[in-house]
Amino acid sequence: MLRRLSGALGRLLTGSPPTDRVLTIGVMARRAPLILALAALIAVGPSGCQSQCGDNDDEPILYTDGTVELTAQGRVYMSTPYDGTWLHFPARRRFLLRHGLGTSSYSVDAYLSFHPRPLEKGGGGLSAPAGNEVIVERLTEDELVVKNDTCSEFYLLVRLEASGAAHEPEAGSAGAGGAP
Repeated sequence: MLRRLSGALGRLLTGSPPTDRVLTIGVMARRAPLILALAALIAVGPSGCQSQCGDNDDEPILYTDGTVELTAQGRVYMSTPYDGTWLHFPARRRFLLRHGLGTSSYSVDAYLSFHPRPLEKGGGGLSAPAGNEVIVERLTEDELVVKNDTCSEFYLLVRLEASGAAHEPEAGSAGAGGAP
């Protein structure tokens, strides 16, 4: 039985029938790291390219409750106030933030928390995202689409700043209805 198994492995590894049992075992020993690496790739291959929490091809949730403040330097959009209730941003969620800045030349700052009101006592504070926690999928003159491309649940605040001459946002572009 062992001899047949050794012969089968020898043929598999060398592509030809074994002529000497010692040669077959030697070939197998040299190729053992390759065999182990291939076995590991086969075992984890599919999960290495897919999220364990699934894909979300849903349309982004439209959010229009943000505010635009005119400053001497330009305009600042805030999805929510720092000390307010932040947007629930569970795994794979997308938001379409209608900001109405009127330019696509703005800086994007995002902050995350594990608590909806991170600056309250016991709220845990806030931090900047890392990696794929906040992905910018689209950036236009009046809208920004962001996605939580992780399996983790967060709360989100987005701050956009456009420098230059002040521009009045269109009525309803950043302040009429929206999503939690």
